[in-house]
Amino acid sequence: RAFGRGIDFEMPEKHQVVVIQTYLSSMVSEETQIKGRTARNGKGGKYYLALCAEHLEAKRGFQPAEVQALQSGANPLRLLSNKQMLRTSAKAAGMAQRKEKASFLEQDTKQWEKQLFDPAALDQDKLSKLAEMSESEHIRDLNYTLLLDRSSSMRNDWQKLAEAFKNFKQQLMSHPVLSGAIKISVVLFNHEATTVVPTHTRPSEMLEIGHHQACGGTSFASAFVECRKVMASSVSFANEMVL
Repeated sequence: RAFGRGIDFEMPEKHQVVVIQTYLSSMVSEETQIKGRTARNGKGGKYYLALCAEHLEAKRGFQPAEVQALQSGANPLRLLSNKQMLRTSAKAAGMAQRKEKASFLEQDTKQWEKQLFDPAALDQDKLSKLAEMSESEHIRDLNYTLLLDRSSSMRNDWQKLAEAFKNFKQQLMSHPVLSGAIKISVVLFNHEATTVVPTHTRPSEMLEIGHHQACGGTSFASAFVECRKVMASSVSFANEMVL
């Protein structure tokens, strides 16, 4: 990945650059850049894509039957392209969410700044806002770590879980004072575990999970190992809650 963009490899006469990619890019543009490291400026070159079946199931949402279809050579390029486009769309959706959150936080900060320095704004409103902020400072921090099973067994219920996750977020946000002291971390697991970044976010900054895919096996051991890593990065005085 580090050499996938903006680097030209000079080869001796009659030699070619051979690129071997060992994972399926989640963004079509990334794969295009990697392919572009060879056969440049009219020179010859080769590109190979070598994929791991276990990685495809765990990371890219492939079903065992689809992996078998790839291994049998049944129109592999079309299948890979379809899965890649799904991942590209999901990643783009996540980027759009983060952009929307950043825009919301920026506007909220500007509104508070405007209220604070507005001579026409009521002092009581300013004091209420300051009291709310001050109260949240005296409430001991509470960290929630959510362990969410996204294995194949959850395929039919994944959207229900995503909706429950959204409702949980709304419940936390309904109390502005308490929500100021609450931090959320999310661990998604199947036969391996992944922590959603960033960790320890405010309830209002929690990203949706619906665009992730339920696939792969189940390993609770991996989930708890990842959970321990998240908790180890928490501040020492915070209460911890694992759900």
